[in-house]
Amino acid sequence: MSGTSLGLPLLRGKTSCGQICRVEVGQLFTVTVVDLGTGLTCVGYARVVDENPPQIMCRDTLLPCSADTSVAALGMPLILENCDTSFSIKRSDRVEFRGCTGDTSAIIYRTWVARDRYGNADTCIQQITLLRAMLADVVFPKDTTLECTAPSTHPDSTGYPRWSDSELLYGGGLCRFSVSHRDVITNTCGNGIGRIIDRIWTVEDLCNGGQIRTHTQTIMIVDSKPPVIVCPPAKTVRTNSGECLATLMLDKPVSIQDACDPDATFIVSTSFGKVGLGPHYFVPEGIHQIIYTAIDACGNTSVCSTTLTVKDEERPIAICDDEVVISLNETGTAVAAARVFDEGSKDNCVKTLYYKVRRMDIGGCDSLNGDDSAVTGYQEWFDDIVFFCCEDVGSNLIPVLLRVYTVNPGPGPIDPAREAQGGDLYGKYNECMSMVRIKDPIPPAVFCPADATVECTEDLTDLSRFGGPVILSGCGYTLDSTVVSKIDHCGRGTIKRIFTVTGRNGMTAMCMQTITIVNTQNLTEKDITWPKDTILTTCGANTDPDFLPSGYRRPQLARQPACGLAAIMYEDKLYDAAPPACFKVFRTWTIIDWCVYDPAKSPTLGRYQHTQIIKVEDNQAPSFVCPPDRVVAATSGCSSAQVTLPAMVATDCSPNISIVNDSRYAASPGANISGVYPIGTTVVTYKISDGCGNVATCKVRITVEDQKAPGVVCYHGLSTSIAQMPGGIMAMVDAKAFDAGSTDNCTDTTNLKFTIRRASLNPTVPPSATQLVFDCADVGTQGIELWATDESGNSAYCLTTILITDNGQLCPPDVGLGVVAGVVKTEGGNTVEKVRISIKSKNPMYSTTNINGGFQVEEVPFGYDYTLVPEKNDDLMNGISTIDLIRLSKHILGCSLLLRLTNGLPPIWTNQARSLRWT
Repeated sequence: MSGTSLGLPLLRGKTSCGQICRVEVGQLFTVTVVDLGTGLTCVGYARVVDENPPQIMCRDTLLPCSADTSVAALGMPLILENCDTSFSIKRSDRVEFRGCTGDTSAIIYRTWVARDRYGNADTCIQQITLLRAMLADVVFPKDTTLECTAPSTHPDSTGYPRWSDSELLYGGGLCRFSVSHRDVITNTCGNGIGRIIDRIWTVEDLCNGGQIRTHTQTIMIVDSKPPVIVCPPAKTVRTNSGECLATLMLDKPVSIQDACDPDATFIVSTSFGKVGLGPHYFVPEGIHQIIYTAIDACGNTSVCSTTLTVKDEERPIAICDDEVVISLNETGTAVAAARVFDEGSKDNCVKTLYYKVRRMDIGGCDSLNGDDSAVTGYQEWFDDIVFFCCEDVGSNLIPVLLRVYTVNPGPGPIDPAREAQGGDLYGKYNECMSMVRIKDPIPPAVFCPADATVECTEDLTDLSRFGGPVILSGCGYTLDSTVVSKIDHCGRGTIKRIFTVTGRNGMTAMCMQTITIVNTQNLTEKDITWPKDTILTTCGANTDPDFLPSGYRRPQLARQPACGLAAIMYEDKLYDAAPPACFKVFRTWTIIDWCVYDPAKSPTLGRYQHTQIIKVEDNQAPSFVCPPDRVVAATSGCSSAQVTLPAMVATDCSPNISIVNDSRYAASPGANISGVYPIGTTVVTYKISDGCGNVATCKVRITVEDQKAPGVVCYHGLSTSIAQMPGGIMAMVDAKAFDAGSTDNCTDTTNLKFTIRRASLNPTVPPSATQLVFDCADVGTQGIELWATDESGNSAYCLTTILITDNGQLCPPDVGLGVVAGVVKTEGGNTVEKVRISIKSKNPMYSTTNINGGFQVEEVPFGYDYTLVPEKNDDLMNGISTIDLIRLSKHILGCSLLLRLTNGLPPIWTNQARSLRWT
């Protein structure tokens, strides 16, 4: 015989798991059998199986009773498997304690089971023998010293008592020892930062009459590391204003960090004899050393230092003579030394001061003060002297800058680079300004051009065409001209040109030229076009000229007077029936040429008038918004209510609007219908009319109703007992039994409707039931909602409880929970999925059939009646065959009866609901 699939010979009967097993276990092969003598063959089938279990070999061991006997410590048994490399291993331990005699404390029998995926299994038992411990051989943990940074004082870190090199944990393990300890703590520093723990160990041998050994292990927690302090950076302060001493506060350290003491502090000492952060007074100028010492609670210290520099950065106080008078010499020049402008400058520390001066107007007097640098351009620096000349003479003062130095700048002009940042004079000077008046003894003289007369139409913007003055002055002058115009609205009047010459010495001279302006032009009647009369039909039309049509607005002038002013004005006279809706305007226009009109001479000369008539008509009723209907809650014993409404507002072209109402209950007959209205609905009519006879009306419905819910009061603590009644074992409770005096504002108490239900999570709608029924499932305290409804339909509720008891012992005992399960099938035996199974009882339960038609409901209490109702309505035609439809048609036509029982069921079995009652 030979196998055709693998080319391997097949042996009769079972074969061992070899190459075939590893590759083909579970597969079906075609087998061809050949008779080597005749050549005849036959074909069959063979399935490869593995029936050899794994081989598991355990190893016994002998250990101290305190040793670790976990699988991680002792290892797994040796397992040999012929095919399956993913076999499972399970373990279970049984501990057998020995008596208090002998060398053995206990034996652990560890059972191992190895199972391959084909269900083949092998078992072995590993015996772990534990030697009995000797109390005298117990070794206690050693004393230790720990740093306070992160001390772990738990025995897991500091050690447990040991026997045979294994720790004896609390309870003593399988050694029959009792191990315990207590700690005595002594603080040494820092409120417990440093401390000594005396750990007293007690080991009791439970097999030898309770013999005990004790030992004290000492654990010291120490703080040996000083705090780390970071000093603030070096600090520079200025001396006090006007003094060579400073008043200051020292900075706190940037940080102080200690591994154990979060409240480590510091002290400060200084080289100028002060301690602490300050404030420190009278600190002298110079560089001082500041020493910071950090101290923790256990006395460890560390030191850092920084520097404090007190600098005199205060510039000198420059004080200038506010005004210096200098007279020019016969050459028209003058020179002054820098010290001339000083008026008591001083410094807080330096006694000897130095001075330099410069004019503010650089390059004055034709650069008389000189160019002080070889650099291209003109540079005028601070120098020992300053020059003045004729151009400085006048009423204006010459500003001069005086610089005061605390160091000697040397003779001659000062290079500005020395005073800039980085220069030797930077920050060592201050300056002030003095005003210099230069005198000149020669007075000036001025001669004006001749007077002139011109027409008002001429261009007078440039007066220089009427000539300029002739001026004579010895040392220079300034010219000031003033124009005084007196010209009326007609362009007539005079222009006076006043010329004033001021010499450098402040002396003045003046002259005046007069220019006369005349006007020869008038406005005439033929230059005017008057507006026409008009009629406006827009309600309340605006009759202002700017809102009238073109040609009806204002008079038009063909021309304006050349230099004068034509005034246009109007006056309205109003004749109305209902202003401003219906009226007539007589508008009188007046035009006056103010250059001609003089009422003292003639009332008509230069004055022109015209009357324009404007009519306005109104055909529209007033506009208004009718108030919405109003529903209010009844008050005053449910007979009426105060209704407050805003007054109606109507608009119209005319302010003469009349608003009346026909309400019998309104406080007034006008626009406001507020008042006390009776319960029910009242219709109020408004009538709105204007002065032009236009009328409008509107109606408002005011309803007064009871909107207040009853005040519900419940009895609490009611109870009743289950009793045998015609309907079964039950208790019935009426809703009114819980009423403890509920009231309503409008409905009499006897007319209140009481309903009841079990308490719900979110009660919103009142129930309809007037009583509740309780049975054995309700024994105990039940939550109740008592609802009261008044005659207007307003409802409210209160929550209470009732105790249901079984005083007569009528209820069956609680005998446990069961399972309701089954399978739903058609009459043909096919299972039906997605059928909803309703188990109806006091506490309904539900389930749905699975793909195999099965359902199961767990935790169903025994001792009660349950009704199972199957429902499946998702596809009403499912299961209806053609023959079923034919039978239905014949039944409807009266040709045959539909119900013909076959095997106890109708021949047509649809997915409609069926009900079965099982007890």
